[in-house]
Amino acid sequence: MTHAPRDLPVPQVYIEGEGWVMEDEYEDRELFNGDHYILGGRVPILCEDMSAWALWMAAANRVLAATTIGDHRVQTVFRGVDAAVDEGPALLYRTTVSGTAYGSVIDNYSTWADAEKGHKRICEGIATNTLFTHEPGQR
Repeated sequence: MTHAPRDLPVPQVYIEGEGWVMEDEYEDRELFNGDHYILGGRVPILCEDMSAWALWMAAANRVLAATTIGDHRVQTVFRGVDAAVDEGPALLYRTTVSGTAYGSVIDNYSTWADAEKGHKRICEGIATNTLFTHEPGQR
């Protein structure tokens, strides 16, 4: 997922084949169109009962990791909704970075282990100033 350059109204995301759409519209589409999951330990379990899913989501601690590095806040969570836009493994975990001149940075993962590795990689990239390889507003 790519976030909008700074000269476009924010927040927007770029969806392959559709172009720029408002981020809340994208999130709403994910919520209602993707498969829904809960966690059994660290294992995602498909949940077809929307009431059970909503109750679990409201009560569960879904944060895998949260790290602050300077002005940057890195958070990795279990989303409970498949964010994949194509065939392939469900993307159920998401790392976001706030507090950057680059807008939100988002990575999605299929497994708990990949989410932990991605969180660590992003934190290391921020700490070593190697995460961002372009100027703000450029892709």
